[in-house]
Amino acid sequence: MDEKTRKRRALEEEFIDEKKKINNGIETINEKMNEFRRENNQLMEKFIYYTKNDDVNLNKVEGQLRAIEEEFYHEANKRIFKLEEVASELNREYEKSLLELDKQ
Repeated sequence: MDEKTRKRRALEEEFIDEKKKINNGIETINEKMNEFRRENNQLMEKFIYYTKNDDVNLNKVEGQLRAIEEEFYHEANKRIFKLEEVASELNREYEKSLLELDKQ
C-alpha cells in the first residue's frame, strides 16, 4: 500500500468516526425528546386524573407545561442544528483534505 492510499484510508476512517459521533449525538437528542414527550404526556394524564374533582385551572397548567415543552424542543433543535453544522463543516474539511491529497 502506497503512502497516498494509506493517508486516504486514515482520512476516511477519521471522517467516519467523527460522523458516527455526530449522528449518535443527534440520535441521543431525538431519543431524549421522545422520552420527554412520553413522560410529559403521562404526567399530564396523571395530573388530570388526580385533580379531576379539584378546583384547578387545567388550561393554565397545561399552558405552562406546553411552554416548558416548547422551550425544551427549541433547545434540543438548536443543539441538533449545531451538530448538523459541525457535520457540514466536517464534510467540507474531508473533501478539502481529499483534494489536497490528490494534488500530491
